[in-house]
Amino acid sequence: MALPQNIRAGLLPTEAEYLATSEVEINIVPLMRMDRVRLLDGIYGPLRPPTQARVPLWLALNLKKRKRCSIVCPDWLLIEQLKKSLQLETMQDEFAPLPLHYLAISKVLLESASEDIPDSDEVRAYLKSIREARQSKILSGVEAVNTEHLGMTNISLGEVTELRSFLGTAFNHLRAI
Repeated sequence: MALPQNIRAGLLPTEAEYLATSEVEINIVPLMRMDRVRLLDGIYGPLRPPTQARVPLWLALNLKKRKRCSIVCPDWLLIEQLKKSLQLETMQDEFAPLPLHYLAISKVLLESASEDIPDSDEVRAYLKSIREARQSKILSGVEAVNTEHLGMTNISLGEVTELRSFLGTAFNHLRAI
């Protein structure tokens, strides 16, 4: 979406999702043999079932769509790890360590490869709870912040993107005071 420059100060959520699919690598299990393929961003393969291979997320999603691979669920997206992350989010002031692109990765994996994510409905529920806990921390952090510094270690790119306009407005009001 094209927005005027004075409104558009950063990435849109769709742009953050594109970055995630371009930058993040993920493990797949090929379902058929594939020779080496030279693409703009690198050479991939050869892919041999049942050996796992590490490829960019965009390539994994493309192969999955064409039924040429299954996607290996990232460890941080497993129920046990999500439980630990939620516990850390609710018990600590700091943000739990999650991947920079956890929102975009989980979104595209749950949309395009939910059958490869164990207990995908439960995963969605945990992700929603984690996201709500993190948003609550962000909002309470903004209320208690001074105008010079706001420390948010482990905040994801998606969260920054979603809250960009709110945070900009909040800081402008704080500076005016």
